[in-house]
Amino acid sequence: MKRTSHSTRRALALILSLAMLLPLLSFGSFAADPETVKLTADSSEAITVNAGENKILDIAGHNLTGVVTNNGTLTIIDSVGGGSIGFTITESGKDITPAVKNYGTLTFDGATISITATANSTYPTGVYNYSGATMTMKSGTIEAVNTETSAAYCYSIINEGTIAEISGGTLRAIKNNNTSALNIMCINNRNGGVIKLISGGELYAYSKANNGWAMAIRNQSGAKIEKITGGVLRAEVDGTGGSDPMAIRNENGYVGE
Repeated sequence: MKRTSHSTRRALALILSLAMLLPLLSFGSFAADPETVKLTADSSEAITVNAGENKILDIAGHNLTGVVTNNGTLTIIDSVGGGSIGFTITESGKDITPAVKNYGTLTFDGATISITATANSTYPTGVYNYSGATMTMKSGTIEAVNTETSAAYCYSIINEGTIAEISGGTLRAIKNNNTSALNIMCINNRNGGVIKLISGGELYAYSKANNGWAMAIRNQSGAKIEKITGGVLRAEVDGTGGSDPMAIRNENGYVGE
């Protein structure tokens, strides 16, 4: 009878062990290719990406007026052009109202977010990047516009997590009537938020209001801006009173290179 060598038996045992383990391995442990969700018409439905999911949202030239909430990994694009995510807020007292809420990993690459408030005490926000979340902007436009008649705020981005990089695209924060405006800003970097790198793109904040502030970035409450190597940061105030326009207003934050 032919004998099996010790090395052969060990190899067979290893193969059998791996075969027994395979059913226990979850394919969710591996990075899956992203699934593309493509709009085929204008939509008012809210879109939610769950934790563990990897999605590409292609608005494909259409208008999405539902709120987008990301808990997983999401890339937002517009393969056709001319579409937008956002809506007009006409109800007063809504406070901070984002078009996109990010709790996960978000990449913004070529789409448009446009959100407007016409009611008092309502603050339009393009993207709210929450604590623990990460955002990257490569291209596209994120615009917040406030036309209310009382003291107003608006934000292209509120960042309390991490902005890994802004390498292109446009952020705009606009107050376009001459009533009071307190904080018109492209990025409100706050509460420990970190901007790691701005290497391109344009940030433009404009206030036509009296007693207004316009800031490309307001850096406050322990927030950090680590490095700026490119891009354009602009602010303009066209009303009376108020403060001078500021590219960066630093309040108890850190600004690096």
